[in-house]
Formats: sequence, structure tokens, C-alpha cells
Amino acid sequence: MFISEEQFQDKLNNSYIPTVSEDGIIAKKEVFGKPRIDRIIVPYGVIRIEDWAFAHCTDLKEVWLPDTLTGLGRDVFLGDDRLAKLVIYGLAKKDGSNLKEAGYYIHDEISALPVIAVNCFKSSALHDFSFTPIEAWLDWFDRNLCDYISAPDDEGFDPFLAGGEEDYEDPENDIEYYRAKIRERKCGYIFERIKVSGESGELDKTSVYDGNIDRDGHSDRDNSNSMNNSMNIYTEYLTANKNSALDFVLSKRHDSYEYFKLYADLNMIAESDVPGLLDRFSDEDYLECKAYLIKYQDTHFKKQDVWDMFKL
Repeated sequence: MFISEEQFQDKLNNSYIPTVSEDGIIAKKEVFGKPRIDRIIVPYGVIRIEDWAFAHCTDLKEVWLPDTLTGLGRDVFLGDDRLAKLVIYGLAKKDGSNLKEAGYYIHDEISALPVIAVNCFKSSALHDFSFTPIEAWLDWFDRNLCDYISAPDDEGFDPFLAGGEEDYEDPENDIEYYRAKIRERKCGYIFERIKVSGESGELDKTSVYDGNIDRDGHSDRDNSNSMNNSMNIYTEYLTANKNSALDFVLSKRHDSYEYFKLYADLNMIAESDVPGLLDRFSDEDYLECKAYLIKYQDTHFKKQDVWDMFKL
């Protein structure tokens, strides 16, 4: 997506701009814990963001990162629980092409994926778009996400027991509760990846590989002989954890429709599931989901009758 210099300036005027050193570095704890900041734009030309620079900004929802960035310190976004978008942007110059004005290209379409990466992969390389094409970066993302969802669901479980019988009753200290939340989280990450693909059937073109990306964005994988493509791994996990996938859909409440549509498009609805799903979509936040389910039932199972119109 292209935005003009004027549009970019409008964004800057309505965002928090962190201080940058002369050598293009944002200092450790630069914006640590500052309230009432919902969007940060890192200036173009920054090459590194140091440890905890934007950590514990509880109102932070969106950060723009330039493609000049090649390194992140530790836990830059630690505790930013509302962070939903990391937007990578790059300078677009008039160079005899069809561009009529100078401005920026922004990768808003994949902005949810870098958030997942900083939460799961803990790698500063995830922001290095300066030499890596988007397609190669998505391959890297798929490889890491498949590793993440293949890890045991109880990995990282560390109950906090301060002493006292009540601590043992905290659901956070229950291993089964922990596993359920991890499964729901993994399903959510898969849904976000599938959304980026445009349509679920296109995702299998991006294969998981064990290889390297060079500075020209080339990998050493063999596309034609990839045995385990990412879509197969994703759909297998969702199918094996249908309840967790549905729990994620329901957790989105009034934003649940697009995720439920993905759930249905992946053929995860059996005819026997429909009555239970209709009950779970009884809340007014899920009216779009219920309408879609009734239409899906009619199309796939030929069960609709005249009374179904009153289920809404």
C-alpha cells in the first residue's frame, strides 16, 4: 500500500515520535511505561531499538517500524498487551516509474504477524525488511510458527505459588487450564496467518523449509519437493483442536465474523456441530456468525426450513 508524504505527515502529527540518537538508535527504556500512547511511529532511518524501549505501554495498539531497522533489543514490547499492529514501512522514491509523488510503502496487510513474531519467536531479525522481500519473510514466519505450534502445549508452564491454599486454586496455576489457553493462542495465530494469505487455498504455496535466506532474499529450499507445507500443518492443528479454534473465534466477540468465516472455509463444521454452534452464537455480538451459519447449513447440509429465519 502506498501513502503520500502528506498522508504520512498526518500520521506523524497524530502519533508519538520517540527520540533518536545521531547514530540512528532508540535508547533503552525510551518510552517505558508511558500511559496514553496508542500509536508510535519510529522515524525512518532508525537502525536499532534497544532493550525495553516501548515496554509496559498499556495503551499502545500500533507501532510503525521503518525498513531501515535491522535489530531489536530484549523485550522491546514486553507487557504491551493491547498491541495489535506492527506496521513495516519503506521509502518510495520517484525514479521514472509510475509513482507520481514521493511517499512510503506500508505493509499494513501483514501487520498482525510481526506482533506474533515478537511474542513467540523472540528474534530481532523479524523486522529486517531492508533486504528481504515480503515473500521470503513470510517463509521465515511460517517456519517459525510451525515450530511454535509443534512445541508441547505445556512448554513454559511455571506456576506462581506464593504460599497459601488459595494459590493452588488460581486457574493460572492449573496445567490443564494453561494447555487450553496455549492451544487457543496457537489457533489464533494460525487464523491471523491465514487471513494474510488472502484466501486459505493460497497458503499452501508458501512452504515450510529448513534453509537460509541470503541478502538477495533467496532461499535454499526445494519448492517442488517440500513434504510438509505450512498449510497442512496449520489445518491439521486446527482440526485436532476444533474447540480451541472456536474458543478463539468467540473471544473476538463483535469481530468474530471474519474468523468464523475462515473456520467454516476450512471445512471445520460438521452437520452435528450446528445445533451447538447456534446455541453458542446466541449473544447479540455473534449475529453475523449465526446468519452465516444458517446460510452455511442450508448450502452444505440442505437442512434449512421455514422456521430457521426466526433463529436470529
